[in-house]
Amino acid sequence: PGGFSIAEEAMLLDAEDSNTGLELFNRPDFVNTVKLAYIHEKLGLKANFRIISTGEQLLSLNEKADGYTVCNLHLSKNMASGFRLYGGINNLFNADPYFRQFEGTGTYFYTGIALDYR
Repeated sequence: PGGFSIAEEAMLLDAEDSNTGLELFNRPDFVNTVKLAYIHEKLGLKANFRIISTGEQLLSLNEKADGYTVCNLHLSKNMASGFRLYGGINNLFNADPYFRQFEGTGTYFYTGIALDYR
């Protein structure tokens, strides 16, 4: 059939070193993902929009990063037997999370071709 669907996934974390009892670095206190998806099977189209929220996390003993939210968009189209074109935009609204591995990442686009075989 196809159509719209919505899904939500939440994870609460209380990550600590079992020897010292100290909070682990680079582990957010929560991660939440909301996904709105659309499928049109007859046309071979799929799309989804994800909102991913990440909570505060300890970067070092003296530094804590605030939480942040990013939005991602993904589209795909089935082509000839087994071939699929896809593309998307990650960090659609150019969120600027204060977190070292994401500094300077900004919004980025991707595209590709996939071959499914069985």
